[in-house]
Amino acid sequence: MADWIFEGNPRYSDLDASVAVSREHWWGTPRYRDRMAVGDRVWLQVVGPKAPGIYYVATIMSETYEHPAAAAGLTVEARDSVPASAEILNTATGFGILLALGILAMTVGLLRSETASTRRTLTAVGASGPARRAIVAATAGALALTGAVVGAVAGYVAATGFFRTSQLDSLSSLTSVPVTNLLLILVGMPLIAVLGGLLLAGREPGLIGRRPLD
Repeated sequence: MADWIFEGNPRYSDLDASVAVSREHWWGTPRYRDRMAVGDRVWLQVVGPKAPGIYYVATIMSETYEHPAAAAGLTVEARDSVPASAEILNTATGFGILLALGILAMTVGLLRSETASTRRTLTAVGASGPARRAIVAATAGALALTGAVVGAVAGYVAATGFFRTSQLDSLSSLTSVPVTNLLLILVGMPLIAVLGGLLLAGREPGLIGRRPLD
């Protein structure tokens, strides 16, 4: 009798739930099928950062065989309710951009209120609406670009720290750079901020003092 260790990844299957439903399960393994035999003991190990370890002991009840799909050169995939990583990344990118633009709008609004006297002075000396819009757009774009760069760098630093301590993934996961998402954050968000500044700024400030005519 031989002993084998089968690993279960909680990211893809719930071993506890499967055992609770039935005590008999088929298990796919890419190696050593020709060495396994009926009666061999199997240790079922849960991997991952949360409470890893061996939780169950099982016995092989039937001869090993090759799945018909694998024999035909196909792969067997199971679809579950867990969203794909690309879907999570796109959703997080969109939500992050909307949140950042909301905070940016409040920041620019506060800056405009704090510099109201300066804007009135610019209007009094003849600064046109396009000139005032350009100032607001440049400010918004600069703030958005700064926030995007700082956020992207901080995100990669946090991801590096997570993958260094995770048993499920490694630093190799960072080699797949989400170019589209980074371009949306580093280029798209500042451009949206600039366009918003051009469209929403430039209104004639109130309470402009005028010298009475003699």
